[in-house]
Amino acid sequence: GLVGGREGIGGDRKGLEGTLMSSKAARRTAALEVLEYLNQQAGRHYKPTKSHTTMIEARLKDHSLQDLRDVIDSKVEEWGKNEKMEPYLRPQTLFNAKNCDGYVGVFKPIVGGKK
Repeated sequence: GLVGGREGIGGDRKGLEGTLMSSKAARRTAALEVLEYLNQQAGRHYKPTKSHTTMIEARLKDHSLQDLRDVIDSKVEEWGKNEKMEPYLRPQTLFNAKNCDGYVGVFKPIVGGKK
């Protein structure tokens, strides 16, 4: 599988990157990719524990894989060199439901007319 490995990152799943995933198995696989992407971009070593992947899987019900990558890129750029904020480049901050919705909303129009 993907645990501890790097296969699948930016691989042959390009068709899914911009779409929502209805399959739990697809969300689980994508959650591992998102966690690995966070580790790569932020220089972290988060393990694919249930507490991390479950939170990411939940966000993948409402946001695409690319949305979550964009959140990581945005926050690494914004917080990465800020000594006070840098510790918050972690799954429980980035992928908390309320936080993540707000972060995605910064660079993507909200669908459904909500503002």
